[in-house]
Amino acid sequence: MARALSRFAFAAALGTATARSLAAPPPGGDVLPMTPENLDRLSKGLAAEEAARRALAAKAPKTKSPAEYDQCRSGVLSGPDAMKLMEDFSDASQKAASDTAALVKAAEAMQKGMDALVEKRCGPDPAVGRSSAQERQREIAEAAARDAGLTARQYAILKERVTPFCALGGSAGKEGARIKAPGGAYWVYSASEVSALSPRCAALTKALRVETP
Repeated sequence: MARALSRFAFAAALGTATARSLAAPPPGGDVLPMTPENLDRLSKGLAAEEAARRALAAKAPKTKSPAEYDQCRSGVLSGPDAMKLMEDFSDASQKAASDTAALVKAAEAMQKGMDALVEKRCGPDPAVGRSSAQERQREIAEAAARDAGLTARQYAILKERVTPFCALGGSAGKEGARIKAPGGAYWVYSASEVSALSPRCAALTKALRVETP
């Protein structure tokens, strides 16, 4: 009975270790071979990215274009409400006289009021929103890589290697493929990589178009 339990415990431990090894990033450094397994990992990551991006887009507030925002902001800052804030600051400055701390406090209050007024009338600053969106897109890609069992670098390079090959129609010679890249470098694909990647080109190319922000 004890031996049976020991064998059961060993099998359970082995199963746990196997599950962990499958979830861990595969060995091989940053540039992984484009094997069926690694391409399946890439597909899984791209699907996770698409789902996360769609969810983000559904929650994102509508923002004006930079030109629309600047025009709106100019109108608000030259309007009566902004003028009232400036008058209040002028009054506070006169009362503060040589009190530097009071002057700084009054200036900060005016700026805070101006910012709140602009945001209320014009919405969020698109420049700030764009920076936040780019950071969120990076976080989404990193999370997708983890979900696929890849490092962020491995995931990015796998994505980067798909497009040059698939742009040729997914065909190459028996020895593989060698595609010239900008700057005089080459994308190189082994025969086994060509065999694994060719039938997946259509699906991967479509997924890459979807995930591009």
